[in-house]
Amino acid sequence: MERQKKSAVETAEEDKVERHRRTAAYWMWHYRTAAQSREADVDDLMECHAHFGEAGDVEQSDNAAQGAASILDRIGQWDDEWKLINRQLQNPRLSKARQAIWHHQLGVLARAGRLLTPPTTATSRH
Repeated sequence: MERQKKSAVETAEEDKVERHRRTAAYWMWHYRTAAQSREADVDDLMECHAHFGEAGDVEQSDNAAQGAASILDRIGQWDDEWKLINRQLQNPRLSKARQAIWHHQLGVLARAGRLLTPPTTATSRH
């Protein structure tokens, strides 16, 4: 009986992960194929980011977040970009290499004088 419970729990978790992966794939498809505003592109990529994150796909989640940050930078939404960078830097599952990319982008924003909100100690701990 215990084995059946464990198997049912594992199956439910696998199903949940697969649903999040399929949902993320849908939002990536929508982002790539829909003629829409850049703001809508950001929304689609953030949906990908969230669903890949829920599925435990850290790299794909971060790739979607980087895409959203790039668009935010191009459309001048620098405070939103900074917030996304800060959130990513607080993700303990990101590799050091991926954290370095976010730190670099934070430095680019600061150097260009694009930050309206000063960095917190969480992002400036290095």
